[in-house]
This record gives sequence, structure tokens and C-alpha cells, in this order.
Amino acid sequence: MSNLFSGSTDLDNIFEPRGSFAKRADVGVYNGGTDISNLYAPVSHGSPAANTGIYSGSTDIGQLFAAKGSVVYWDGSLSDLPASESDQGSSSAIALVEIIFYSNGEIRSHQNYPFADTLIGHWHGKIANSSNTEIRFVVTAGALDQNSAPSFKPLTLRQNFFVKAEPDGGFQSSSATVRVELQLVGDSSTRISKEITVTASHSGDSGGFPGI
Repeated sequence: MSNLFSGSTDLDNIFEPRGSFAKRADVGVYNGGTDISNLYAPVSHGSPAANTGIYSGSTDIGQLFAAKGSVVYWDGSLSDLPASESDQGSSSAIALVEIIFYSNGEIRSHQNYPFADTLIGHWHGKIANSSNTEIRFVVTAGALDQNSAPSFKPLTLRQNFFVKAEPDGGFQSSSATVRVELQLVGDSSTRISKEITVTASHSGDSGGFPGI
């Protein structure tokens, strides 16, 4: 309990805890030596509480902090993402596996031979969306030929990674295991992750190829 009261109700029972939210500006109301802006979620993350009779300047603090139970937390998820995707090229066609995350929540897999563009999952949430969610691709084994997000990047933009194997005579293969990490922008405490292995290979004779 905070030992600060509005009437007979402790402020801990009126306001939502701050948790991992960024604190608002100090309000000049203290619990011991701690400004309560360090304790409670800013009203921007929920709905205002009823007036408390406690003021910061001329503003009741009920209008500055989120009411208990009013905060809806970021709820990003990675749904249906498979454990692996692969492509087997021909003697004259490059093998390629590309995983693409779109701003609309779709996760798609692109294979070059034969050409395929397949919906393989979703990243989403009722609160999580492209404006408040960021993504990172961490290679845990092998190597990628392309990685648009080795550090966290916004999902307002299409983000992707791929491996490829070019026709070059004999057996060729390229593979990587990638940990896909998703989080509320700037908030590592919300981070979720899932791994996927992508493999591109072919065993044809050398020859020209059409490209990707």
C-alpha cells in the first residue's frame, strides 16, 4: 500500500501501477521521498480516475494517472510461424527462401523455385499494431544473405530476411536459424520470440539462372 489516501481509499487501489511504462513528469505529490509519477501509469495509457481531492498545482491527480483496471497492455504475438521453411532449386534456377513481415500483420514465405508466395502466420494483437511494435531478426545458427532488421526496426515498414543458393555445379546449400523478436517500441520487458530455420539448396549442374 502507498499510505496515501483519497478519503479512506489508498491510492494503490485507485491508480494502475506504472510497471514498464515511461513515467510522466513529476507531479509534486510524494510517497515518502518518491514522487508518485514513479508509481502509477500515466493517464495516456488508460482512463482518468475519479477526482481524489489531491492536487498537482490546480489539477486533481485523478486526471493525471490511469484508473485501476483501465490500462490495456501491449499484446503482440507470433501466430502459426512454422519451425522451418525450405526451397529446392533446379540446375538453372536459384533457390531462395524469404520470410517477410508486413505492416498489416501478415507473415509470408517466398520461395523462388517453383515460385510460391504463401501466408504462413501473423504477428498481431488487439493493441499491438505497426505503429507501436518493432521487430528484430537474430541469427542463432548459419548465415543470412539478407537481414533488414539486425537491430530493432519499426513494423510500419516491411521487414524481411532470406537465404539463397545459386546454381554453381554440384550440391549447394545455405541455411540459417533466426530468432524473431517482437516487442512494444522501446520496451524490452514485453519482448516475445520464436525461432525459424530457413534452407535453400539445389544439386543441379551448373548453368545460367533467371535471378530472383
